[in-house]
Amino acid sequence: EAHVYAGATGIETAFLIGRLKGRITGEKKPQFILTSATLGDGSMTSNKRVVEFAERLTGSNYNVDDIITAYRDNSQKSSNIYQYPIQLFSDLAGATKNEKNFFDKVIGEYNLDFSYIQGEVEEKREAEILYEIISSSSFYTKMRNNGSLLKLIDFAEQLEITSQEAVRFIALCAKARKNGKPLIDIRYHYFLKALDGCYLALDYENSLSLIRKDHFPLSYEKTAKMFEIAVCEDCGEIAILGKVSNGKLVRASNLDERSFYQVQYNQDLVEDEEDNSKDDLKTKTRKKKEDTVFYLCKTCGAIVADDEVHNSWCTCGNTQKVKISKLSKDDCLNCGGTVRRFNLGYDAATGVVATSLYEQIPEYKFDIEENTEKQSTNNPFLQKAEKKKSKSRTGSQFLIFSDSRQGAAKFACFLSDSYKEFLRRRGIWNVVTQEENNYRNGIGISDFVSVLDNYYSGLNLFRKSNSENIESSITENRRNAWVAVLNELYNCNRDTSLVSLGKISFEYLGNSEDIIQVVVNNFNLSKQDAKNFLNFLAFEIVRSAAIVTDKISDINPSDREYLYFTPNQKFITKCKDNSVFNSQGFIPTPRTLKSGEKKYYRSNKLLLTTKILKLDDDQFKILHVPGHSPGHIAFYNEAQKFMISGDVLFEGSIGRTDLYKGNSEQLITSITYKIFPLPEETRVFIGHGNPTTVGFEKNHNPYF
Repeated sequence: EAHVYAGATGIETAFLIGRLKGRITGEKKPQFILTSATLGDGSMTSNKRVVEFAERLTGSNYNVDDIITAYRDNSQKSSNIYQYPIQLFSDLAGATKNEKNFFDKVIGEYNLDFSYIQGEVEEKREAEILYEIISSSSFYTKMRNNGSLLKLIDFAEQLEITSQEAVRFIALCAKARKNGKPLIDIRYHYFLKALDGCYLALDYENSLSLIRKDHFPLSYEKTAKMFEIAVCEDCGEIAILGKVSNGKLVRASNLDERSFYQVQYNQDLVEDEEDNSKDDLKTKTRKKKEDTVFYLCKTCGAIVADDEVHNSWCTCGNTQKVKISKLSKDDCLNCGGTVRRFNLGYDAATGVVATSLYEQIPEYKFDIEENTEKQSTNNPFLQKAEKKKSKSRTGSQFLIFSDSRQGAAKFACFLSDSYKEFLRRRGIWNVVTQEENNYRNGIGISDFVSVLDNYYSGLNLFRKSNSENIESSITENRRNAWVAVLNELYNCNRDTSLVSLGKISFEYLGNSEDIIQVVVNNFNLSKQDAKNFLNFLAFEIVRSAAIVTDKISDINPSDREYLYFTPNQKFITKCKDNSVFNSQGFIPTPRTLKSGEKKYYRSNKLLLTTKILKLDDDQFKILHVPGHSPGHIAFYNEAQKFMISGDVLFEGSIGRTDLYKGNSEQLITSITYKIFPLPEETRVFIGHGNPTTVGFEKNHNPYF
């Protein structure tokens, strides 16, 4: 089938055909039969171009006489044309096999006599009767006389019937057959339009559009500029995608150089702690730079740098402007997540259709075998071969055609990955739905993985091939169960996660009632708010991908790459420790300013902590208290007279020093010279157990 190949695709196709010809040996040269529904229009000029195209494509000689052009014969075959009411065809389309003789009843109600058409098979007789009725109808005459490609609504209008009646009529035409030949060769074409992107007029309700638009009408004369937007996968903040041209931010094509401009509704920009570990998920360091801040006119799209905003830069008269920041990459300024455009191109749309079709393919076949052993009976006339019905797995096979090898290779991977993801998520949904009453009080992740593994294994969902052994299949199902649960856990903040959809939720079990109560008592929070806050802190570890499964074989490096964008196992240490590979410190790392003042790297985690607990982070002093670990620090609030010490000091005891790089002498020195000089009424919040005071430990701690 010869499409209108051009450019690189045409060169590649001709090259492949040339290779094919080179591999065919023998005296006879290969012959080519090229068919196409898109080449030429039958004219002499067009035929010459077709010949030139065929010669370039195949490297063989052709002439105009080699072209065979087909035309549809729209002549009427029936001698008598009847004006049947459209209701007749609607009634015939409603005929079902459940009601006996329904078809004949409909024919009788309209006084039609087709008794001369006989047949042993009822379906064949009905198909022939339909052939006679439809071929002699005025609707069929109008349809055949058209002969051009029409939309359904236009087709119905020509026949002067409704769209639903047109659908029923076409369905009957497809069933009509005579002497084994169909009345029409019907072909169903379903076209999917890929998204052009997502467009929005900033701060105007009901302006969101999935169709490319440049302006949003505000009144009869006024309009607002529509911008293509992208969304952060994690927090949902929006960014504008475009390029600057003649002082305005305009839409950019796929070939243009374009940038993300994040809308700054939240003005709190923080500088994250730098992570120097190798193969990190992504660099989340971001700094507020004056040359990346701009102001945008919502009405006309005029854009100006922050330091030029005092000049005359917008001529549309709009006094409302939006502050935006140009992103160097695709990292969200709000949470560090990834800013992405809406799904564009045909891969996603085709993937949805292909997945739906793939699911309809049967995975089993049934064979009827005759058993050679006769049934035991004394009557020889009743002896007969016993038939056996056997079921065997065939496996789903899906053949997709593409105009290029690159496109085929890309889509094959896309379909495979997206279909597996679809199966995994649907598995969680089905298991949760089935076991909802049993797990209302929650279930451990490892236990849920086992339940999900049993579900996958029962359906034998994840097999690499039909010949795969049972042990390998078991391993594959368990691995996919872990991938499914970890994917939902790691991406629980996304709008499309099962958590956001309200189907499941995750909770950290390490937050005991004692720990929650300490936060309630000391920071004047409700019990639920304290629990949610501590759960948030625990999930900061999850967001760092420091998640360990039950066994090292549960997931492999490729799975980690898929889940966390890094093949290596990540770890969280209490304090930053460069000696631990792929680790990240949980407690903010201190730094010394040029003035000599000690500060620490700020992060969203620290920002939210001080906000929720209503603490002024500037009032905290950082105390370096090594011993439990080399970089251990404590936070001291002089105004409110309390300290957060971690595992340095306990009620009547001290922290462990038998762990990696622990030092007992150093720990005693740190407590003696860094903590005990503080006022005795200072409350000390420790890593485990009840809080204490500096005075109590100075007077009663047996280590001093």
